[in-house]
Amino acid sequence: MLDVTDLSVSYGAIRAVRSISFTLGKGELVSLLGANGAGKSSTIKCIAGALKASGGTITLEGKDITAASPRTGRARGPCHRAGNPRRLPGPDGRRKP
Repeated sequence: MLDVTDLSVSYGAIRAVRSISFTLGKGELVSLLGANGAGKSSTIKCIAGALKASGGTITLEGKDITAASPRTGRARGPCHRAGNPRRLPGPDGRRKP
């Protein structure tokens, strides 16, 4: 289970995410929707450890991973992969043109 409580992410004086909270159960698949600049990518990057939270907590399976680096405490949990989805392999294992 993933618990995000009052998560905030800032870029200097600009607050990209303000006190977002949600819980994801094991096996759940969800979408994070919002307008451009709403903080979707910042939220995911923070959960994955690519960005530092300016407030709040992130708990994975009962363990606080808020300050863990992607290489240590988050290695078995969430990750963020930026890229072009058309370049990912399809169901047949082949890359799309």
